[in-house]
Amino acid sequence: MRWMALGALGSALLCVALSAGCDDDESETAATGGGGAGAAGGAGGTTSGSGGNEPGCHGDADAWDAIEKESISCTKNSDCCVVFNPCTADGQVVGVSDFPTAADVWPWCDDECVFCAFPFIEVECVNQQCVGYEVEIGTDPPDELATPHCGEDDVVVGLPGPAMTFPCL
Repeated sequence: MRWMALGALGSALLCVALSAGCDDDESETAATGGGGAGAAGGAGGTTSGSGGNEPGCHGDADAWDAIEKESISCTKNSDCCVVFNPCTADGQVVGVSDFPTAADVWPWCDDECVFCAFPFIEVECVNQQCVGYEVEIGTDPPDELATPHCGEDDVVVGLPGPAMTFPCL
């Protein structure tokens, strides 16, 4: 196991395992560590979120709903990006125009946190549509694929099983 700081998600420290996830002791450390993903505001969220002004909720459901998450048009790989929910560790493909704010507005509540590893996601533009691919851990993917990023132009990914939403590992 190793610890990786995800700068784009604030000071959230998540256990990144090269297997199926974290054991209970590591999950507890991640849950209680200063500024961890389970801590209030760990991802820079606000207290207004998925249910309005519910305590322990973050993000902005209306802004999240306004973000295009299917059939995202593109002309090049860098038009396609992926963001991650700091609590559920799910990944979502978004367009480059929504990339700067998408992670901050993705709604979640503290009681939904799972403390598992982010999936490794590669994104590209295929037939003028953004798609994402989950890269298998066994292929030793670069750590950057488990952080918010946009596609690289002139790179052909072409992995099997394109998708738009990815569950945590």
